[in-house]
Amino acid sequence: MQSLPIETEQERNARLKRLGLMDPNCPSCKPFYEAASPLDVHMPRHKASAGCESGKKPHCSCIACW
Repeated sequence: MQSLPIETEQERNARLKRLGLMDPNCPSCKPFYEAASPLDVHMPRHKASAGCESGKKPHCSCIACW
């Protein structure tokens, strides 16, 4: 069984930015950058989900995105 490589904080943040889940220029993304791990933040991500029911706006809180 092969183990997965461990990401550094910078690598993880860069990956989440590439995926559109965090945006360094978005004030609403601030909690993701301030948290010990952005994966622990309980709020909608920057990028709306593919099944968004409300216009695919950043940090959408429709049922599909939340």
